[in-house]
Amino acid sequence: MAATTWRPAFSIRTSDGSPISSIVRRSASRICAALSTRMRNRSVPLVLDCRQDPGRPRAPAGRRRMHQALVNLDGRIVDAREAKVSVFDHGFLFGYGVYETLRTYRRVPFLFDRHLRRLRESAAALAIPVPLADDEIRERVARTVDALPGEGEGYIRLLLTRGPGEFSYDPAACASPTLVIIVRPFAEPPAAVFERGIRIALVSVMRNHPASVDPRIKSNNLLNNALAMQEALRRGADEALMKNYRGELAECAQSNLFVVRSGRAL
Repeated sequence: MAATTWRPAFSIRTSDGSPISSIVRRSASRICAALSTRMRNRSVPLVLDCRQDPGRPRAPAGRRRMHQALVNLDGRIVDAREAKVSVFDHGFLFGYGVYETLRTYRRVPFLFDRHLRRLRESAAALAIPVPLADDEIRERVARTVDALPGEGEGYIRLLLTRGPGEFSYDPAACASPTLVIIVRPFAEPPAAVFERGIRIALVSVMRNHPASVDPRIKSNNLLNNALAMQEALRRGADEALMKNYRGELAECAQSNLFVVRSGRAL
């Protein structure tokens, strides 16, 4: 089904004309979100287009700056090309790990304590011991951000895996966890993205069922996000919007989503 195009009144409707919510804004580095609205017609695809000119090339999904990244690998800061993790690491073999992503403002990690708390909660759910105290992790992050060249903002990704071990699902097969901190220059979206918006496709790929892999665990296994994004890209969208197993709008593949009404985020 062809995508329907809307003008930047930011009203979201399905392609059959049914309204879902009103006034959606593009936030700084994310799309923004906390939609739990049940879809009346689950078979109707949704594409949001806040552009004034439908013929304009779509906003870039993001620029990879891997070659500019610094990596703090178990306390040692190295160039991205020198960062190496064992092929026997269970994060690589089984996706057995957790992560958090955040950005800086004025070179200070945004809401760092909240992200660190959620990292610990995810790690506890997977029985991964966190090898450092909060202050030690904070110091490593700050040191890595300070080492980033220039004065621009940074993108931060914290990764904690079960560590290298035998070909076994037994956590005891791993001697110690691996803690990786990746910091690279933060890529601000183009001004046109804030002014005109982006295209969002409601995809068929669902969020994980809580009885399978609880979506509250930010695990390194992001296959459903990857598949959702591939579907969105095939349909000419910039981002994928996923539903949960109840048919409710959940979140985007690589963004948060908020509904804003009368100047308030719901």
